[in-house]
Amino acid sequence: MRLAFPIVLTGLALAGCSTTPTDLEQKTAPTVLEFKENYQEIYRRVAKQATRCLKVDVGEGGSFEVDTELYNELGYGEVTYSHGSLARNYYMSAKIEKVGEGSRLTVYSGNQLAPARVRDLVVEWANGSTACPAF
Repeated sequence: MRLAFPIVLTGLALAGCSTTPTDLEQKTAPTVLEFKENYQEIYRRVAKQATRCLKVDVGEGGSFEVDTELYNELGYGEVTYSHGSLARNYYMSAKIEKVGEGSRLTVYSGNQLAPARVRDLVVEWANGSTACPAF
């Protein structure tokens, strides 16, 4: 019985989480924008600022991670923002893809108190801002 209680609490805590970017995308509506700049430039802006501004180690409480991946041969890049301790909880997923001479940014943000703030930051970074948030 003692073991069942922590397992139930952990299960309840994870029920509202998105343990993969796909889970997050299924729970939230996307924000989609198009840019004249190529996808590699938009990816570089978002990946650089997200890594600089959002990646934080909080010690025993886990860490806020930013994962970035550019797939030049496929014409897109991805940036995710998550918190990991017992399991990963994804807060933001962005895909930047080649569209003709320009690019398209698709952002999903959720599972936090201020999902619009993180989404808005990604859009600002894609537009060239270098500001870091004051959460």
